[in-house]
Formats: sequence, structure tokens, C-alpha cells
Amino acid sequence: MAKFVRKSQFKWKEVDILKIINNRVKKFLISLFYLLTNPVRAVKIMSLYRFLKGRYRATIILSHSYREAFYRRKQGRNNHLKAADFNKKNTLENQQIIINIHDGLMRSGGLTDRLKGICTLYMFAKKNNFKFKIYFIYPFNLEKYLVPNNYDWSIEEDEIYYNLTKTAIYTWENEKFAGDFFRLNKSKEQLHVSCNSGECFNHYSELFFELFKPSPFLESKIEFHRQKLGGVGNYISMSFRFQNLLGEFEEGKSTALNEEKRKFLIEKCLIAVNKIKLKHKDAKKILITSDSNIFREIATKTYAYIYTYILPEEVGHIDFADAGKGKELTAFMDMFLIAGAEKAYQIRSAEMYNSDFPKMAAKINNVPYEMILI
Repeated sequence: MAKFVRKSQFKWKEVDILKIINNRVKKFLISLFYLLTNPVRAVKIMSLYRFLKGRYRATIILSHSYREAFYRRKQGRNNHLKAADFNKKNTLENQQIIINIHDGLMRSGGLTDRLKGICTLYMFAKKNNFKFKIYFIYPFNLEKYLVPNNYDWSIEEDEIYYNLTKTAIYTWENEKFAGDFFRLNKSKEQLHVSCNSGECFNHYSELFFELFKPSPFLESKIEFHRQKLGGVGNYISMSFRFQNLLGEFEEGKSTALNEEKRKFLIEKCLIAVNKIKLKHKDAKKILITSDSNIFREIATKTYAYIYTYILPEEVGHIDFADAGKGKELTAFMDMFLIAGAEKAYQIRSAEMYNSDFPKMAAKINNVPYEMILI
């Protein structure tokens, strides 16, 4: 059996948990107060999301309200001369601007959720003659890793309107539900839209490369590891998504397994690596990607790089683990390396999370993808 190490190293400190709880309570109270003191807006916001159901609908309404409250406080603090010039140019072209904003005000999901949401909005903008921009500054600046390729999506903070007479806010669920929002806000100059939708899936590769290319910094990192793997198409990838099963960080509804179950799950995953290797005897290397630094360390020690390859840098989820402290670099490198594999696999058990990360990474270059249940 694999030896389990670092039993409690990744447990969150009590002070961190209290800080998060206090922040959530504060946002909830601000959102609720905004709805109660702005009844006309409250009715319109609730009507906007009438297609959604239950707790999810309540969460989206509160998130929308919190952003509106934030915009009202921010309005008037900034000099909008540059924003006015920026929007005047687009008004003359009779084009509204859709801006996808990641500023840390609310959680936006992991890297894959954000990128597929961006591509979905860009696809909609192209089809309906909107300008499209991305303002992604939290928990890191996106342009450190991805830069505009064939379409210039960059925008500066002082080009953004926070005045709600000129700007409308929306959380996109799908194109069908979004019709009312765009119909009711034709007079607005900027539309600030959040989105994690995967409606772009069939056209993801085309859309991704229209928008993005790796920054020189990221490209040099990718190329270094790509050569170690034997070059494009000469390796396969295997991805493992544990969330908090191994007790490393809090994410979603995932809860940590006890030590015995952790050992058993890790052993099953290691056996899966051996089985996949037997199917690909000609592959020079197997790239192993995972959100678990514990599993990555165990896999590294187990195989001692005989035929597996694991990036040495630690990884962290954008919304949960050490956001903005550089751990996102591993996610970007994993993504592009999966996109260069001969075939991409996702390995999961009943407890493990069904992640879109390897599937969407493979889709960048239309690499064959398969999920293996263990």
C-alpha cells in the first residue's frame, strides 16, 4: 500500500475559517440591505432570474445585489473621462460592450469555469455584434499567463463604468435565459456579465485560439516541460481531482476521508496509472495532473519518474487555495501540456469530483479524451 504522508499539514487554521465566515456574513447583510432599501431594483433583479430555482436562484440574486451595492459606493470616486472616451468610440460604431469581470468581488469558479465562460460570452458577442472585453485581475492578472491573440479583449480599470445608469450587471446561466437582460438594457453602454457556462464546447478550440495565446513567460515554462515529456503527441496525460478528500483544503461540499479510506483511494489511483501505461506501451511518458499536492508527492516517490512526469511546482485552486500566490502557474502549465498529449484521461472514483479541467484542456487542441471509473 502507498504510504500516506503529511497527515495534517494542509488543514486550515481556525482563524482562516472564521475570516471566511465573517466575510460571507458581511456580504449577505450588505446584499439583503440593498434589496430591502431598493424595492424597485429588488423586483427587477428577482424577475431577471425568475427562470432559476431554489437556493441557487437566491445565491445569484444576492450576488447580483452585492455587486450593484458595490458599484453604487464606487460610483463617483473615479474619474471617468477615459471611460467616457472609450465608450464614445464604441457608441459611434453602434456597439455595446460585454465585459467579463473577475475582480475578486465574488467567487468566479476555477480556471476551467472561467475560461469556458469567457469563450461562451465571446461566442455570443461575435454572433450578436457586441464588443467583448475581459477584465481579469483577481486572484492574479490573466495577462501574466494569457495574452490577446487574434482579438484584443484587454481593458483597463479606468475604462470601466460603475455608474448604473450606463452599466448593467448580469449573471449568465444560458443564452435562452439571457434574452430579457439584453432586450431590457439596449440603452446601456457596458454590460458586465459573469459566466461559467460551457455552451461554447463544440467551438472551444476555435474560440480559445482567437482570444488567447500563452504569454512569453508561460510559453517558456510550457516548452521546457514539453521537451521533458518527449514533445507534442509523444506522451499521454492522466488527471485526478480529489477536492478535499485527502484533507488538504476546503472546497465546495467535499469532505475529507479518514486515513484508511485515503490510503485505499490513493492505492486505487496508482493501480490505474499502471493499467493505463500497459495500454500505451509506446508512450514515452505519462503526465500526471492533480489538484492534490499529497497525491502528486506520493506518485512522484512511487514511480521515481520511471515513466511518469509531474510538475514540481505546487498547485492550488483559484477560488480556494492560496489564491494569487503563484500556484495557478501549475494549472496553466497542466492545461497546455494536456492539450499537447496523444490522449488525455481523467481517473475518478465515486467519491472524486467530475472535473471539466482535463476535458476542456484536451478540447483546446481536440485531443482524444476518456474518463476511467475506478
